[in-house]
Amino acid sequence: MDPALKQLVNFKFESNSLYALSVLEQKKIVCAYDEDASFRLFVKPEDYDDAINIVSALELDEKPVSDECDGYIQGYIEWIDKQYVNGYFTGGVIPNWMYSKLYARYAGSIYLLYAIFLLYTSIINTDNLGLMWISLTYFIVGFLLTIKGFKKSIPGGF
Repeated sequence: MDPALKQLVNFKFESNSLYALSVLEQKKIVCAYDEDASFRLFVKPEDYDDAINIVSALELDEKPVSDECDGYIQGYIEWIDKQYVNGYFTGGVIPNWMYSKLYARYAGSIYLLYAIFLLYTSIINTDNLGLMWISLTYFIVGFLLTIKGFKKSIPGGF
């Protein structure tokens, strides 16, 4: 490393030092990076004032990181405990709209209309067999959703 360079700042995290280095290089300030455990940045003495103003304006977070801060471990434990429970996913139970009959009625009819449109398009393009399979799939899904939407509810069930 060039002994004429002056230490600018000492970071705790390498990502912060590399980001600050890239910003300084974009601003055409000659700087160097020390890759040891201290993650230090060095600049020329004549660029020191400009560089310190730029780095302080970045407002980089140097606080220690904790595993509990984002709830990752709690979410993982919840998933382990509830992974075999039907109708449950991490974050809570399945929302009402996903199993409601009203949703099934509307979504089923939309799927059926789209299946008819695709079937009509596949008939016009006689060489497009893949489109016919897609329309058949949409028809089956729409038919099953429509049956679910108009089926009489069983007492105690959905």
